[in-house]
Amino acid sequence: METPANMSIRNLTMNDPPLRVAVPTVEYGFVVVPPVLKAVINRRVASDALLGSYRQLWEDVLRAEPSIRIIFLMSGNPADLTGVVKALNQIGKYEGRSLAFDFVGANVGGLPIDFLAGFAWKSADPELVCAAPDTILPA
Repeated sequence: METPANMSIRNLTMNDPPLRVAVPTVEYGFVVVPPVLKAVINRRVASDALLGSYRQLWEDVLRAEPSIRIIFLMSGNPADLTGVVKALNQIGKYEGRSLAFDFVGANVGGLPIDFLAGFAWKSADPELVCAAPDTILPA
C-alpha cells in the first residue's frame, strides 16, 4: 500500500482500544473504486459499506447529517493512498483532516465486489487510520 510522503498508517485492530471521533467533526465519507465499478457503486452502496465498517459512528453521523457528502474517487489501484490523498487535496478536502479507511465488500446485483471506503474528520493532528470494523466509535 502506497502512502503519502511523511505519513504513516496507524493500523487499528480489534485488540486496540477504540478511537473516539466527535460526530460533528466528520465532514464526508469516501469510496475508491476502479472505473469499471463506477456505474454500480452509488450512495446507498457506499453508505452501507461505511455502516458495515463503522456502524455506531456512521449511524450517529447520518442522524446528525442525513445528506452528508460522499465523495466517489475512481482509481485503477484503490490501495494507492497517495493517489487518494492527492485527489482529496486537489478538491480541498484533505488538509487538516484525518482519514479512516477500510477495504470493504459489498454485494451488488448478486456480485461480490471489494473497494476502499472511509471518512474524514477535522483533526488537530491529522493521520491516516486503517481501522478494523467497529474500532472507531462516536466520542
